[in-house]
Amino acid sequence: MKNNLLLIILCVLCLASCRPSPEKENSKNKATTTKTNKAPNNKANQQTKNNKNNKSSIYNWDGNKWNKLPGGGYYDIQPTKSKTLWALQDNKSSKGKIMKWNGQKWSWLKGEGYTQIHPINDNVIWALQNNKKENGKVMKWNGQKWSWLKGKNNTHIYPVNENVIWTLQNNKNGNGRVMKWNGQKWSWLKGEGNKVLFPINDKVVWTIQDNNKNKGKIMKWNGQKWSWLPDDGFKEIYPINANIVWAIKDTKDEKNKIMKWDGQKWSWLKGSGYSALSGGTKNSIYAIQNSKNSKNKIMKWDGQKWSWLKGDGFKSLNIENNQIWAVK
Repeated sequence: MKNNLLLIILCVLCLASCRPSPEKENSKNKATTTKTNKAPNNKANQQTKNNKNNKSSIYNWDGNKWNKLPGGGYYDIQPTKSKTLWALQDNKSSKGKIMKWNGQKWSWLKGEGYTQIHPINDNVIWALQNNKKENGKVMKWNGQKWSWLKGKNNTHIYPVNENVIWTLQNNKNGNGRVMKWNGQKWSWLKGEGNKVLFPINDKVVWTIQDNNKNKGKIMKWNGQKWSWLPDDGFKEIYPINANIVWAIKDTKDEKNKIMKWDGQKWSWLKGSGYSALSGGTKNSIYAIQNSKNSKNKIMKWDGQKWSWLKGDGFKSLNIENNQIWAVK
């Protein structure tokens, strides 16, 4: 009897020693919970953050005040000569969607993944598409359906009309090559390293070239050969015609100054911190200024002095037929 009682006591003591303590068990559960509920990776966090902060809205200036269009997430705004506005939009369901504002409401075109647009009128628009299937493909919407041009790896597009379009292309022969589609086939210009493209017509085109020989050099193709303007280090251009061009560059003392080439020599405007040249004529130009006294304000040079529009915080600007459109 005593032996049986001793055996029972020993078994109880053994079971008690084998059971984990509450402290150890809680620690184990805590570790498991932390591992299961770990935060997503940085890339996913950044995408979520960008989606939440992507509230860029479009504004139209009526001469006295800014009028906000409905919706958000817009960029690359492209007005036509009428009150029609084209734009790209990123939202929760799609990226790079082409939107059209007819003056009263938004509509959109099929497809997504577009990175640049250039409308010809209210119905016809050229676009550059980049997605998993297409890389730098030139597309055209004729008002009813999409068509596309042969070739890919285009980085910039700038059409002249419904049939002719200039592009910059990266290929095995070099990066930043100027290409032209004449409505039937591609041709290309000598040279490479062009990073900005601005055609005047189907023969004359301005570029900024950045390669081993030229650093921010303004180049002009007159239909037969290249020529270039004196000085270099230019970041942005806004040509008026085959002779006159507005440009932005840094000087020794100031950054992002506006310069004007009148066909013979350079002159410069007062102030600095400018970007987004638009709505230029031979004597006037609009731009966005970011400086100590001007936080992304829209400025206008009338040929003699600067003035500005109400508001600040603008990101981009586009002017067509005296219609002023901006994103903020």
